[in-house]
Amino acid sequence: MVNEKLVEILKTFSKNSEQEITPDTSLSLDLGITSFDLMQIVYAIEQAFSVRLTPELVKDIKLVRDVEDFIFHADEKGGKI
Repeated sequence: MVNEKLVEILKTFSKNSEQEITPDTSLSLDLGITSFDLMQIVYAIEQAFSVRLTPELVKDIKLVRDVEDFIFHADEKGGKI
């Protein structure tokens, strides 16, 4: 199950409102999220979860699971504010 706050953020930018959001959902292929959308999503995630996503981490984000992994392990990855 995906965190509800994260689902809300992703649905805001999704081009496919019918797509169920699971950990294996692809941001670009399933949700139609563009690189510009991703920049806005990163900002929303940083604000909502008090984390900082570096450009190195953002370039590796492909699936919802990747985002969740970072958010909930931010202390280990040096991204907690």
